[in-house]
Amino acid sequence: SKFSPGAGGAECWFCQLAGWLASRGHEVKVFAEEGEAIPGVALTALGRGRGGRTLRWRRYLRAWQRWVAEVRPEVTHTLVRVWPADFYQPHHGVLRVNQGSAWQPGATRTERSGRALLKQLRPGHRVMLWAEAKMAREVVRWGALSSLVAAHMMDAYRLPLDRIRLTRNGIDLERFHPRNRALYRASLRQEGKAAEDEVVGLFVAYQPRLKGLGLVLEAMAAEPAARRWKLWVVAGRDHDYFL
Repeated sequence: SKFSPGAGGAECWFCQLAGWLASRGHEVKVFAEEGEAIPGVALTALGRGRGGRTLRWRRYLRAWQRWVAEVRPEVTHTLVRVWPADFYQPHHGVLRVNQGSAWQPGATRTERSGRALLKQLRPGHRVMLWAEAKMAREVVRWGALSSLVAAHMMDAYRLPLDRIRLTRNGIDLERFHPRNRALYRASLRQEGKAAEDEVVGLFVAYQPRLKGLGLVLEAMAAEPAARRWKLWVVAGRDHDYFL
């Protein structure tokens, strides 16, 4: 629902894909709640609606269907649970599998399980599950970024493997080459006040709560050896939640 090169991983990747297609002569049109224009891509921004998640989704779905009927694209690729579409790449994985509640500081496993159950009973959550099941019936091709997500698709909705396109995340091997250790290791450890005998970990996420920073902190607190560890966190938002 957000088209922005400066947003989180999926949004940034989607912008890169749209720009790459446009640079090769394809006509690319994007429909989103909000976003930023990039060269060669025509953006239609619906605007962020009022109300809760379900009301916004219903508004977005109706507007998407009108837009598709008007534009009549040859191929439609969506990160959101909307139809019609040719290719669906679930933004946050398979909802039917990932129904657990977000990590909360100090919460026991029983408390987290209770919150997860309450979440599953919410009407809005049930609507999103219904929408995801409809996507499994309506959209022929699904995209997965890992073998785990592909397995979730097959387990949750019995999608055959020929309906799933597995495209794993990649990195720039020159930018993240091991030789950079010699260039940056000493200065970065000095800047982060890390002693030579300390283990330094790096956690990078635009949404650290969603990506499991809480569980990492719990694991470090339970491991005596972690007293000699340092964890550096690079976060886009919600980082103050853990302070």
